[in-house]
Amino acid sequence: MFVLGIQHDHDPKMMGNKFTFNLSTNPVDAVPKNQAAESIGDRALSFAEIKILWNDTMLSPQFLIAVKLLLLYGGRSSEVIQATKEELDFNSMVWSLPPARTKNKKWLLLPITPMAKQLFDELWPYTRNSPFLFPARYRDDKPINETSLGHAISKITCIDRFIPRDLRRTVKTRMGEIGIEKSIRDRIQNHALNDVSSTHYDRYDYLIEKRNAILTWENSLIELVF
Repeated sequence: MFVLGIQHDHDPKMMGNKFTFNLSTNPVDAVPKNQAAESIGDRALSFAEIKILWNDTMLSPQFLIAVKLLLLYGGRSSEVIQATKEELDFNSMVWSLPPARTKNKKWLLLPITPMAKQLFDELWPYTRNSPFLFPARYRDDKPINETSLGHAISKITCIDRFIPRDLRRTVKTRMGEIGIEKSIRDRIQNHALNDVSSTHYDRYDYLIEKRNAILTWENSLIELVF
């Protein structure tokens, strides 16, 4: 927060902003980082655990659909539970996440595969008249709180403990295990690509390649969970 405050006061783009933090130094700059708190997670569900989770009976129908969408796309939990109906184009079968909803502030285009369409159809009756796919319990103008899914998942006892972010790691890992190329997995999960070609020149959406990869993963899930 202090770094952001200092950058704000010295940012030429903020010269016309009357509000300033009046910071010249970062008072916590000398405090060492807690490396243990920043450790990289390694929890990835096995194929056997995916099958058990897919057929779980403890989660509410909405949360179970959210989990299945996370297992299909490997997305961030916020990308799923804050999704709006207008992002879904069932004519072109594309789910378009705008920059305001993605971590790298770039459009994310995802194919709506047959399994995804089925999950969206199952979810639709629970959306009421809300513009959101996962509306808050008592308000149609807001999505559910981002912590709600994690809280629901924490009550699952049929497999070892995991958090929503572990599902993203699970998909990345298991997709690789069945032979899906890393560069396509990165694009499906909208990871920032910092090479010169990707940053400055490549404007192709890779939608065809992403669709083929997700269909391959989807077929593996179908063989596994049904």
